[in-house]
Amino acid sequence: MSNDKYFEVKINTKEIVNKLNEIKKDFSNLTPFLQIIDIQLRNAIDDNFATEGTSSGEKWKEWSDTYKKWKIKNHKGNDLILNSSADLRQSIISEIEGNKLTIGTPMEYAAIHNFGLKKTLQKNNKKGTSFSCDMNMPKREYMRFSPQTFEELLEELNDYAQKKLNEITKK
Repeated sequence: MSNDKYFEVKINTKEIVNKLNEIKKDFSNLTPFLQIIDIQLRNAIDDNFATEGTSSGEKWKEWSDTYKKWKIKNHKGNDLILNSSADLRQSIISEIEGNKLTIGTPMEYAAIHNFGLKKTLQKNNKKGTSFSCDMNMPKREYMRFSPQTFEELLEELNDYAQKKLNEITKK
């Protein structure tokens, strides 16, 4: 600034520059933030299984009458939807690689449960006779998150960032 009506203050101490570089360095590693996100989202997914979707805002559709009868006849698993064997629920995995978090499952049928499926299949019985089979699996979004989940997540991230900033500035 070269105008006489203004004054200029320059702070160019090594201590301040070093502190700013330290803050930049500590906050460029997103892994701790991604770990917080991972825990929160996986807990929300688990809550969806435990509450049959109500924790994220929409209760899952009930089983079809045909499936209910089969389940009773064969004494299969527990009574919560998508929890009969717990395989899908227990298959949810996550991976943090660099500044990226991935949450998913290797189960082939997972997407069908989450997004639903309406399809007519052509099948052959044991005698070789062809017949049609209508599949109508309603969506049961176990990978859905409520606005409250995101609010709580932002709160946790803010708390962590503030704690980290306090640690840095006290050094």
